[in-house]
Amino acid sequence: MHELPQSTGIDLYILMVDAADDETAKSGKSRTVYISKNGGAFTTTMNSATEISRGWYKVTLTTTETNTLGFLVIEAEATGCDIWRTVYKVVKAAPDGVFESLGLFENLLEHVVLEAILSNVGRDMVQRLNRRGHPP
Repeated sequence: MHELPQSTGIDLYILMVDAADDETAKSGKSRTVYISKNGGAFTTTMNSATEISRGWYKVTLTTTETNTLGFLVIEAEATGCDIWRTVYKVVKAAPDGVFESLGLFENLLEHVVLEAILSNVGRDMVQRLNRRGHPP
């Protein structure tokens, strides 16, 4: 399941397929997109879905539509098409810079682990060479 940061506008991409064969992409359809915020009643989205091409459509969810923590259920329907459904989990948005800090921490952690591995490998190699009579 994908997570969405709370109160963030996001573009969703929807593929509408023919209900008869469940695979043929359908273009030129009049579609309606619904959302349910954390178990609430379904409502239509503020923005309409616009056609991209080849059966793909895009709808932009507003910050109001993603402002409730919990599950966000999204459905899109059009006459003669299967109903498209997905579920996101809306989570608290991280403060600015947190993801960058986490990235730096992960890089530092990788460096420390790599150094520890290399130092142990290097020490072991020196010990093996010393046992065989090679000077360090």
